[in-house]
Amino acid sequence: MKPNLLVLLPLSGDRITIRRMQREHLETTGDCSFYIMPPVVILGFTDKKGVDRKKFNMKLDFSKKPTLTELGYIYEADLGKLQEKYSTSGPSGLFFTKDIMPGEKDFSFLESYSLAILEGTSEGYLLLQ
Repeated sequence: MKPNLLVLLPLSGDRITIRRMQREHLETTGDCSFYIMPPVVILGFTDKKGVDRKKFNMKLDFSKKPTLTELGYIYEADLGKLQEKYSTSGPSGLFFTKDIMPGEKDFSFLESYSLAILEGTSEGYLLLQ
């Protein structure tokens, strides 16, 4: 069993845009490992089983190049204050894929999120809220 992740879930339309970007990555590399979790901004590992679906309207400055973490390739952002507020630890940023390094991306269109939990399973992650 994997630990749960506290995440920021982008708006539905923004998640669709990220999925299109991930599918382009799939078409050029054959890497379908992005399916292990929905397109989310990871705040970190948590012991929480649920959270209030709080809304955040904020512009995050994501790195253009991905970083390899234990969760896969993420585009980092400064999430330290939120990590401290919600007592999370570990990698943080926008999850993109697990296996093959993606190229530079621009996520400046992301501005609204809601707080959610991804439940860890042996097969991957399931969105709880």
